[in-house]
Amino acid sequence: MTTGVVAVTNAIGRFWAVAVALVVFFILWAVLAAKPWVSSSGAPADPRLSALQAQEQKVQNRAIAAQQTLNKRWAAYRSALLKQKGALTAQQRAQLAAAPAGPSVVVKVTGATPVTHSTSSRPAIVLPSVPGVQPSTAPVQAASTGQGGNQGGNGGG
Repeated sequence: MTTGVVAVTNAIGRFWAVAVALVVFFILWAVLAAKPWVSSSGAPADPRLSALQAQEQKVQNRAIAAQQTLNKRWAAYRSALLKQKGALTAQQRAQLAAAPAGPSVVVKVTGATPVTHSTSSRPAIVLPSVPGVQPSTAPVQAASTGQGGNQGGNGGG
């Protein structure tokens, strides 16, 4: 005779064990969801909770009153805006009817003298004359081009 662990090979027995376990699980779940330990009285036991509910009701009433006031003011604003838009269009119609047929912009040309020379190419500072040196009037080219000046320092060749 062998003593040891016996393997459960009966499939029907396993099926019934799982089915019974699921039924027990769902019945316990329903019982606990019903909360049988809570009293069924309608009034809250905590006075802080009742005070909180009363304050919530007051805030709700104030919010409703504020919304109604806002709706009234918005309606008054919209009607005033529509009246103003109507008045502006009537005013514009009156201006168009009274306007002359000619152009509304008058251009006046004055006899200003044209600009014939520019001072931007003249030196801003007049240098004093040095005795024995003649001022040059020829245009000076930039030293970076290698033309004119000291020939880039290569001896002038």
